[in-house]
Amino acid sequence: MRILVWATSFLPRIGGYEKNILELSRRLVERGYQVDIVTCQTGDSTSTEVMDGVVVRRVPSLLLLGGLFPVPLLSRMLLGILVKRNNYDVVITQTRFFALSFVGTVFSLIHRLPLIHVERGSCHTVTTNPVIGILSRMYDHSIGYWIIKKARQVIGVSSTACQFTKHLGAKGPTRIPNGVVLLDGIDSSRLDASVILYVGRLIQAKGVQDLIEVFKMTSSRFHLAIVGSGPYCERLQEIASMCDNIRFYGELTGKSLEVLYRHAAIFVNPSYSEGLPTAVMEAAAAGVPLIATDVGGTQDIVQQGITGLLVKPKDIDGLMYAINWMLDNRETAWRMADVCRERLSSLYSWDKITDQYCELLEDLCKGIGV
Repeated sequence: MRILVWATSFLPRIGGYEKNILELSRRLVERGYQVDIVTCQTGDSTSTEVMDGVVVRRVPSLLLLGGLFPVPLLSRMLLGILVKRNNYDVVITQTRFFALSFVGTVFSLIHRLPLIHVERGSCHTVTTNPVIGILSRMYDHSIGYWIIKKARQVIGVSSTACQFTKHLGAKGPTRIPNGVVLLDGIDSSRLDASVILYVGRLIQAKGVQDLIEVFKMTSSRFHLAIVGSGPYCERLQEIASMCDNIRFYGELTGKSLEVLYRHAAIFVNPSYSEGLPTAVMEAAAAGVPLIATDVGGTQDIVQQGITGLLVKPKDIDGLMYAINWMLDNRETAWRMADVCRERLSSLYSWDKITDQYCELLEDLCKGIGV
């Protein structure tokens, strides 16, 4: 079976969206599927390459909103992809508000191919700009609605993502979460760990500014490590400029990130909006105690007082209370982290997630005689 995935953003850009699409795609290749990805060209990445058996083609694009919203340009490469069916059997689009999902839906209609839409968001775009907010809702209820209605199958990565697709017209969405790889060798007895850790994109909607404000009022015995990059980084550095124990690490992966996990007392995700937060899952997989805002699919991972602590988004006092409580109750925090890690291993293994996708793909293609 040959699958064409339309994913607006992809490696070398690093984020949960990109990591999850690559991980699933390469595992499908291992199962005997052929997977091609069409994505937007960002930076100096090559236009075509093969990654772990997955063919990646990057079309010329315009980067809007500080690079957060890539839009494909009408180029010879894009037109060449659109006009050729290339023996594809299934088309998969990723998240309704990206322009490339619209293009992928058009491709599926041109060549009469079944469309699977994967929704990674759980609400309308969160923004401080009222004009952008209104426009995003108009887009969701027009083009987003059209994409979802044209899909043969809609997948939500969390229970709230599934509910949001119903809000946009989906009937019978299927919940298939992102997977996670557990890290070995993390010692949950690190009661002397001294780092409070955030990992993710540095944009206003991630709420890192709230974490910085709270950290300024906590004990100087700890350090705040902020990992990631984005258009809001410079503003966050200004907010943190008077605090000596806040450090910005830029983007880290692999062993470099594992070192921070091993020194982390708490992982905090203060986001205003999430689908199913990959950074929270990865921190849980590393055995780090969790504090997260109760947004999107976070409740699928963090159960209040059982696998971590939840606070309301933008609740500075609530976030401060949760951090101080975990620092004062280190042994209980580590026990919650152990429970969360065990839960991830049983519910969010990539083998299990890949099995669910394979079953869905096979059923879909049987239904259309592929």
